[in-house]
Amino acid sequence: MKNIVYIVAVLSLCLNGYLLFKPEVEKTVYVEKRVEVASEPEIVTVTEVDQELEQKYAKALEEIERYKKELDSKENELIAYSDSDGESTELAQNKVAEMSYKELSDEELDKKIMAKYQEDKKIIEDAFANEELDPIWGYQTQDLINAAIQKHGDLTKYSTENLQCKTNVCKMTIKPYTQNQSSAISAGMNASFSFHSNEALRDLGSSFSMNEEHSEVEMFIWKKELTDGGK
Repeated sequence: MKNIVYIVAVLSLCLNGYLLFKPEVEKTVYVEKRVEVASEPEIVTVTEVDQELEQKYAKALEEIERYKKELDSKENELIAYSDSDGESTELAQNKVAEMSYKELSDEELDKKIMAKYQEDKKIIEDAFANEELDPIWGYQTQDLINAAIQKHGDLTKYSTENLQCKTNVCKMTIKPYTQNQSSAISAGMNASFSFHSNEALRDLGSSFSMNEEHSEVEMFIWKKELTDGGK
């Protein structure tokens, strides 16, 4: 999806270039023709400046065509992906969840990233276990999270329980209706996407981990300065 947004942005820049260059070429050629008629009857060739603009114009058209082809290709990939399974973007979230789990299970996962993950996880869990309740932030954030999941989440696939927010950290349990690992991870991803759709919650961090015994997900949501050293 980022690739498509990037391609559309570049396509827009190319079109702007087209609008910038083309009128200049036409205007200059028009002036040359007027000079030809008004002065001596000689053939006036296009200037070097005009040639340069024409080359830029032609190159801009080539870029537009290239990016259009790339955009069409990406769209076709998404259509083919959806059609192949008969489902929409919801299926894409499931596939992303499965791939993310495989990546996290890979023995080649960078040790520094894993160390940072474990460090942050301990900070978040300790904070939730030890901090007091901030009634204003805690209850307001709980309401925002619940509203976001109700609005954007797929609650036909999972339910949420035991949501509690304190001073810097919230914790909740996500229970998928289908009891398997893939469904649990997909539910965690969907819930995370859902509350990040709310602008008031986008500055919060989130992570979730599997409870394999019960095929459910434990999710933490926290103020990012807690793990970013107050930044």
